[in-house]
Amino acid sequence: MPTYAAPGVYVEEVPSSQKVLSAAATAIAAFVGFTAQAPTDDPSDPEGAKPRLVTSWTQFEELYGSFAPGCMLPHAVYGYFNNGGTIAYIVRIPNSSPAGEPSQGALPAADRALGTALKVTSIEPDASVSVTVENAEAEEGAADGPNPFNLTIVDRDGTVESFERLTFAAGDRNVEKVVNAESTKVKVAVDFDKGVDIASLLDVLKPGTYELAKAAPLPVPVNGKRFAGSESARTGINGLALADEVTEILRRERKTAILVTHDIGEAVSMAERVVVLSRRPGRVKSNHAIRFAGADGRRPAPFAARNAPEFNGYFNTLWKELEVHVEG
Repeated sequence: MPTYAAPGVYVEEVPSSQKVLSAAATAIAAFVGFTAQAPTDDPSDPEGAKPRLVTSWTQFEELYGSFAPGCMLPHAVYGYFNNGGTIAYIVRIPNSSPAGEPSQGALPAADRALGTALKVTSIEPDASVSVTVENAEAEEGAADGPNPFNLTIVDRDGTVESFERLTFAAGDRNVEKVVNAESTKVKVAVDFDKGVDIASLLDVLKPGTYELAKAAPLPVPVNGKRFAGSESARTGINGLALADEVTEILRRERKTAILVTHDIGEAVSMAERVVVLSRRPGRVKSNHAIRFAGADGRRPAPFAARNAPEFNGYFNTLWKELEVHVEG
């Protein structure tokens, strides 16, 4: 037993077999819209249309890129995490298609004054390829001239090609001769300006890893069907989950979910409260409680709610609110 040496109020913790309550996330947001790029983490989903869980703005940038013209989703995600959000699902709506052109890059010279030294072009269109340059030591007794270098080519699926002790001089290890004959990933071309005396250089290329840049994607039209997506294909809004099942789970587990959507019907049918935001900076303009009178006293499932008599009233009210706050 503890000893109390002075008058006062003391708190003594009593051991208990009960589990201690701990904090847990009760709100999960879902964002649907356009992004600067498609994530490349899933080869079976080249358009990046399937939902992905993100837990920070940094992770979002790594997967989907940053802010881009015509893309409002990144602004919403940034604001969500900047204001304490911790978990979100992102559903990208493909609004562009690959250009179908080779990826390209220019490797810089070791001497900045000389600009670029070697152009690299992917053999396959829209390829995700990186090129690593490493300097190699010259062999004893070698003729005067730049040190040789090694090139390593890596593509998205992890395939690696290595070319060692290459040079810009004529001969069996000439970089154009070797790489263009043996590589299945890239072609190269010397890019020095005329008049550059390569023989006077110690090192030709600047060591480092360089990503080849893809050609700008081509815009494609987006209609309501692409926004809605498919449950089976896990694309669009429907790719988030089955609305009825999700709603039932949330009620049973007594969790709060935040759904960010541009679909008024989806908001009314799934939510118990709808908040209308203004144009940027996105202030709360109105707050609507959504109530349906179910036959058994319970709220109907989302799809059934669309046929409830109250649905059209809520829908029209929110439509007018958006006209005032967004267009006005």
